Amino acid sequence: MRPRRLALVLGFALGCSHSEPFSTLPPDPLGPTGTTLPRRLTFNARSDITPSVAGDTLVYSRVDADRADGDRCLALLPIEGGTLVAARCARGNLADSVRDSWLYPAISPDRQRVAFARERLQYRAGSLLERTLVVAPIGAPDSAVVVVDGYALPDGGFASGYRDVTWRDDTTLRFLGGIESAGGGAVGGFSGRGVFEVALVGDPAGVPVLVPGTAGAIDYGIGEDGAVYILPGGSAAVFRLVDGSAPEEIARFTGVAETPLVGLTGMAVSDGVVAVIGDLFYPEVGTVPQLLVIDVANGGPQTAIPLLFTPQRLAGVPGGGRIVVESNGDLWLVAVR
Repeated sequence: MRPRRLALVLGFALGCSHSEPFSTLPPDPLGPTGTTLPRRLTFNARSDITPSVAGDTLVYSRVDADRADGDRCLALLPIEGGTLVAARCARGNLADSVRDSWLYPAISPDRQRVAFARERLQYRAGSLLERTLVVAPIGAPDSAVVVVDGYALPDGGFASGYRDVTWRDDTTLRFLGGIESAGGGAVGGFSGRGVFEVALVGDPAGVPVLVPGTAGAIDYGIGEDGAVYILPGGSAAVFRLVDGSAPEEIARFTGVAETPLVGLTGMAVSDGVVAVIGDLFYPEVGTVPQLLVIDVANGGPQTAIPLLFTPQRLAGVPGGGRIVVESNGDLWLVAVR
């Protein structure tokens, strides 16, 4: 051993005491990156997708850059941003040959459980092993219980799509049902067929039922009053349903200035404001998704919210006229009023 290397080894040995175990204090939690909106909430090297909000907590699906299997885990974050409250993955830190994806998570009203769509994909072989709707204790999502393992569509056929999961109450789940055409439900092809409800207890339990008036919906949101807002496929309008009533048109969207509206692809509701992703057609560049809002509660006109990123999915924040916008694997907090 060379003298210099020997000195370094001896130095480490002499500087360490076996009677004093190594310890360190965790860093102090970080707060939001600022106070202005829009504000970026996540800074993951991979992707953060399928968000939903319960009170002051944002829950979403997160790909951990350190996992070789590409699992999509669950993460909890304060809605204002800052340090992760918790992150949970399938089998903890153990990676394997199966890609587990925990998608569209939603926290129960009692804050004790989390529901989500669970996919298991043999990614090297490209074969889907499982796609189910599950419920788990919020602190132990790996111990989830299957609620639905496929279901019949009212117009015939069999479906296994579970998107935009929400809780009607502590014993009833809602989800956007339809046909998933690929593994990885967050990014695969999807054909929405309406909003479904499924009871966790009672008879029958675990049998999804189409909510009347929602057939053909491609997205939906829940208002603070408990009303269901739906976006039908091919429509430029958003409709509202209350306690099984007939759908009522609540907001209709149009093009901006001389730019025509091609269609709507996503929606969310917050504090009486309806927000949508509107595809506007520009001859120079083609179709461009933009965030459009109508303040229904105050009778406001349609407004375009300028963003420096492309909106791909929306989640309403209860109260305050704010939404979470998913864009290319990042999550942003955006004011819509």
